[in-house]
Amino acid sequence: MVVGWVVVGFGPTVGAMPKFMIESGFADRLTRRFGLQIVDWVRAAPALAERLALEWRLTLNTMFRDGSTSLTVGCVTESGADAVLKLSPQLDVIAEQERVLRAFRLGGRVPRVFGSAPEHGAMLLERLPGGPATTPTAVQLAEVLSGLHGAVASPREVVDNELRDGVEHFLARTETKLGLDGIAGVVLLEDIARARRLRDRLVSEPVRDGPAARRPALRQFARLRAGSGPGRHRPEELHR
Repeated sequence: MVVGWVVVGFGPTVGAMPKFMIESGFADRLTRRFGLQIVDWVRAAPALAERLALEWRLTLNTMFRDGSTSLTVGCVTESGADAVLKLSPQLDVIAEQERVLRAFRLGGRVPRVFGSAPEHGAMLLERLPGGPATTPTAVQLAEVLSGLHGAVASPREVVDNELRDGVEHFLARTETKLGLDGIAGVVLLEDIARARRLRDRLVSEPVRDGPAARRPALRQFARLRAGSGPGRHRPEELHR
C-alpha cells in the first residue's frame, strides 16, 4: 500500500503542496533490515515528517528512493535553502551522526546540520549538489580522509569506532544478502574473504608520511570496492 500526505508550505508559498508518496518497497526494505518490529515505525514516519515540517517551516518534496535504514526526504527551508530531512528508527545512530557531522564541519567535507531532534531520530541536513555516482580513486579517497582528519584535533574524542569493526559490519551485511535474488553471482563469498584479508592488511600497516592512498593494501581495497569484470557491482550498491 502506498502512503501519502499533504504538507502546508509557509512564507510566499502558503497553500497545499502536492502529495509526496512513500512507495511500498520502503517498508519491505526496512523490514528485511530490522525485522517485523519496524512496521509501526514505518507507519508513524509520515506523521512525524509532517510535524517536523511544520515546526521547522519546511516544504517537503519527494522522498529519496532505495534507502534501507532511514527515510530521507528532499525539502526546502523557509529561507529557500535546499535540504534533506532524515528520519531513522535508530536514535543512537542519528545522535552519533549529528555529533560527527558538526565536529568535522570545519574541514568542509561534510554537509551542514540545519537542525535536529535526536529524541525523534530526526536530522535536517544541507542538500549538496547531485551528480553521477562514481567510484573515487585511491588518491581522491586519501584526500577526503586527510581533510576529515585535519578538521578535528582528536577524532577519537568525537567517535570511538575502529576501522576494522566498521568494515566488518559492512562485509557481514553484504554476506547476509548473497542469497537474495540479484545478488548471488554478483558479489561472491570469495570476494568477501578477499576483502577481509585486505582489510586486515590495511589496518595492520603502520601509518606513514604522505597520502595513505599509497599504501598497497588501500589501493587494492579501493579496486575491490570498484568491482572487477563485466557486470560486477560496487558492494555499496547492495545497501542503498
